[in-house]
Amino acid sequence: MDSKTNIETLMQVKQFQMNAIQTIGFRGDGPQDEQKLFAALKARKVEIPHRINEHEYLIISPDGLYAAAAVSTIGIVPEGMVQITIPADGYQVFRFEEKYIGDFWDFFCNKPAQDKYNLNVDKIRFEIFKEDLQPQGVTEIYFPING
Repeated sequence: MDSKTNIETLMQVKQFQMNAIQTIGFRGDGPQDEQKLFAALKARKVEIPHRINEHEYLIISPDGLYAAAAVSTIGIVPEGMVQITIPADGYQVFRFEEKYIGDFWDFFCNKPAQDKYNLNVDKIRFEIFKEDLQPQGVTEIYFPING
């Protein structure tokens, strides 16, 4: 039996076109900052005007990592926070059990896997944290496709 998990057999994949999402939150340099960013967002989310829901976004951008909340309009950006837009684009959405997150990134850090799913790794990708996903042990990662 192969000890390596085949993530392709464990995930659901769907593709769709998404409108832009305006967000406000905190920026870090990379994965090592994720916990710190979400702690700051949880502590100060009430300061963000025009939030549209309680969901939290983990945004992976070429210029860093963000933990943010979606807003209906960009008003005043609270001190220490930044605004970032998730662009309107076509996305592949990968849904799988959260315990396989390492296998997911191991698989998609390889060019053949990126090509197979037509992924554009130079654009913003993101994950939404909401009550019907992570608390249930499920992750959905939104990856832009080449268009």
